[in-house]
Amino acid sequence: MLLVLAALARREQVSTTDRAFVPVPVMFTLNGWDPYTQRIDDWLIARLRQAYPIFRVKEGVAQAAELVRMGKVAVILDGFDQIAPELRSAALHALSQQAVFRIVLLARTHEMATATQESFLDGAVEIELQGIDSAAAADYLARIRLQPSQTGWWELATRLRSEPDGPLAGALSNPGMLTLLRDAVRCSDDPRELLAPGDVGHGLARADIEDLLLDRVLPAAYSPRPAEAAPRYKLQTVHQTLGYLAARMNQDGLRELAWWRIPTWTARAPRVIVIGLVLGAVFGVIAGATAGLVFGLAFGIAAGLVFGVVAALVDGRRRGSRSQKQVAAPRSRRVVISSWLVGGIVFGLVSGVGGRLLFGPVDSLVFRLVGGLVFGLVLGLVFGLAQPGASTVSALGPRAFWRQNRARGLIAGLLGGLVSGLTGGLGFGAVGGLVAGLGTGAAIVLTVFPDTWVASVAFGQLALGQHTPAGLMRFLEDARERDVFRSVGPVYQFRYPRLQDRLARKDTDRT
Repeated sequence: MLLVLAALARREQVSTTDRAFVPVPVMFTLNGWDPYTQRIDDWLIARLRQAYPIFRVKEGVAQAAELVRMGKVAVILDGFDQIAPELRSAALHALSQQAVFRIVLLARTHEMATATQESFLDGAVEIELQGIDSAAAADYLARIRLQPSQTGWWELATRLRSEPDGPLAGALSNPGMLTLLRDAVRCSDDPRELLAPGDVGHGLARADIEDLLLDRVLPAAYSPRPAEAAPRYKLQTVHQTLGYLAARMNQDGLRELAWWRIPTWTARAPRVIVIGLVLGAVFGVIAGATAGLVFGLAFGIAAGLVFGVVAALVDGRRRGSRSQKQVAAPRSRRVVISSWLVGGIVFGLVSGVGGRLLFGPVDSLVFRLVGGLVFGLVLGLVFGLAQPGASTVSALGPRAFWRQNRARGLIAGLLGGLVSGLTGGLGFGAVGGLVAGLGTGAAIVLTVFPDTWVASVAFGQLALGQHTPAGLMRFLEDARERDVFRSVGPVYQFRYPRLQDRLARKDTDRT
């Protein structure tokens, strides 16, 4: 931000004649850019139109494009370390090949060093920000004090200036820790309470001071803010939920929280039962409405339970087998399609016998068997070609990735239900086609395709067992908006890794 302000001030000092040749600095966060599918200039044009109303008029696209492609803007790109790790090297390569404007690329050191092992930004100058010296930290705290008479502020500033190599100065040399102190003091009149009772800094090591500041992250983040609605979650719920999540992440050796991995933390049996019951109810209602209440409900619930349990078990095994740290390679499409073809044969035989028992000798067993084969082929194609959850490399944030996954599941359910309904109508008649179409669509949506459905059921399990919010995705997004989490591609991370460790230890001690 200081760089942007300095660049703007420098531009104002240039003569009016030369000012047109000095680019205007603009700052954006890189979230949402996929270098494999979108050029950087196209992405910037879209972001300019989104951020500045002057480019939303009819001529706005051409005006924004001219500014970008003629080098009239200097682009400061923040959040390079917040895009998916698999996209970072490609992003560096794309920027080197496509950018015709000045760039400042901001990133954490480790993430940038890792990305440059495969590619680097051509012609770039590397600048590493250093820690804040104690005098600068003291001046900053003096400027932002709430009341001039607050004794604690002056004692804090005095300690920083008098002991530039002390533990307090070392803790506040990190901008994050200095920001924590600033935000934490908004909840307290005297900053001495955050460091050491009675005498600031004495008797505390740097790590102790940092831990005390980290303990203020959640109270500061979830305190009421002027002109905003009260926090949705109580602080006790926040501590309990984040402590559980941190402990499970540490148990798995992870710094990333992927919502589609959370079901692996819960027992599979309750989830299978819930999915089977829901799908059985769907089949039962459909069959009961079309084939008679008694026989239809019995047949539909039985078929739904069997299909739901089998599909949930297969899907649970698939999800559980994928590594927590790596995205496994998709299963062989040949194996998937052949498996569902076998299932189609079984389905055709069962439906043929069951249909004769329920409806009488209306259709031949051959037609039902053919319908079952087509039904199995449809499912095999849907599941084999789509491969739900097989790829989690995305430029989208966690919430957008959730919505995309849910939308893909609904589309797959609609497509599978439509095709199965048509083929079922040929093999089983209008009634059978309706049952097959609606049942197949429900099966795809509820059991196999979208990770969001399975995750939602798992969230309910955690709410019952760990007393976490039932709408866990909403909780995670709220924590990101309050800067407790940050998003890295489609996953969340604790903004302060040490906060994750500290919450995990407290959760372990509590349990």
